[in-house]
Amino acid sequence: MQEFKSVSDMIKFITEQHEATVALTPESLSVNVGDHVLRLEPIGNAVLAIYGVITDPLDYWLENPPVTAEDRAEMDYEVRSDAKDREDGFTFGMWYSEMCPNGELGTAHRSTLNMKITPEDFEAARSRGFISDPAFISLLILRSAAGTA
Repeated sequence: MQEFKSVSDMIKFITEQHEATVALTPESLSVNVGDHVLRLEPIGNAVLAIYGVITDPLDYWLENPPVTAEDRAEMDYEVRSDAKDREDGFTFGMWYSEMCPNGELGTAHRSTLNMKITPEDFEAARSRGFISDPAFISLLILRSAAGTA
């Protein structure tokens, strides 16, 4: 656990960590609305495959109008914070995994995106229930390395 002698030390630490994270964003991985991506998150001795579709929050909410006051508050927050998030290296999307096969909205830092995948590979992952199948993930990695993704 990190300890600080003062609030200004804590703020300095947080600022340095933030700047270091933003600096990690790979220049080569520029993502755009509509791109399909794969994140591989280690969980204990396993890896969780998280498949994403990069989305514009305003477009999402125009297609799925908020119903409740909570939805409206979430929409307002996401739309207002999207530009700042993008500046800081984050991207908004709908994220799917075997733990969340119906998807959930959220952001991910571009430095955590392992690769772009084709829409066809995304649909193949969907047909498998977005499971973290090592053979399928290996195939995606090989396609990406070969430039066919």
